[in-house]
Amino acid sequence: MTIVLKIRSCYSPDVDDLPGWVPASVDEVYYPLEMEIGEADRSGAHVFGLMIATPQGLAKHHRGRALQAFRNNQARTPGMGRKALLVIAPYRWTAVRERIDQQVQDCQRESWEASLACLREAFFWEYEGVAYRR
Repeated sequence: MTIVLKIRSCYSPDVDDLPGWVPASVDEVYYPLEMEIGEADRSGAHVFGLMIATPQGLAKHHRGRALQAFRNNQARTPGMGRKALLVIAPYRWTAVRERIDQQVQDCQRESWEASLACLREAFFWEYEGVAYRR
């Protein structure tokens, strides 16, 4: 039986109200997003993160060095998949939420361990580099 995953919350230290936020420029968006994801029928969740950006926001962030920094982090952090960066154009919170909801749904497996392995390929994981014990 496949377990059902649920995003319990989404948060960004850079954006106070994700659903209601209107960026100064919808073409130049770049911010970190943290999500609490767990099994729908169990309490508790793990924190996962990714960067949300538009192509122009990614190019302008740190004068174009953001993508190189992302690649450097990717090389140093074994569990950080390429999908930990969501580039979306034009920026709309509903589009971001649809994409992350779909990714989480795609990671539903027969066990939490298998689901976690998939989520770690898609997002940064709060316990990256720490041995996991159930």
